[in-house]
Amino acid sequence: MSVSKKALNTIFNNSQHPVSSHVAFLKRNANAFNDLGESLFERGYIEAAHNSFFKAISLDSNSPVINNNIGVLHWYYGTKSISLQYVIKALELDCNNSKIIENAINIFKYYGYYDQAKEICIAYLKKNPDNKRIMINLNTLNREK
Repeated sequence: MSVSKKALNTIFNNSQHPVSSHVAFLKRNANAFNDLGESLFERGYIEAAHNSFFKAISLDSNSPVINNNIGVLHWYYGTKSISLQYVIKALELDCNNSKIIENAINIFKYYGYYDQAKEICIAYLKKNPDNKRIMINLNTLNREK
């Protein structure tokens, strides 16, 4: 038995359908676990934050904010490859979020990837030329290198 594309689109685009309701429920829970992780991280409960972020990502692996937070968490841990993996995914998912951009710049700078950090600044500033914080980052990068 096969299901037509039209039927699948109807199912997944209908917000009243149980599948789409379930997806929305999972995303809300992912956001709640992410928010909890942020709060725990800010208060210094790093392991608890880690657990909360990874629960969040298991519910919504395509959230740019959750990927960003895991990237920052692993920057804190000093696990370079994992930090970069998650922050790059966050950038791929949302290259217009200034918080993600700033974290990416800081992480890339920290690991010595100054040229990539500059590229991130320049790309963001093309779309958002009035962002003073990113401009300051770019000016700092130009002086440091």
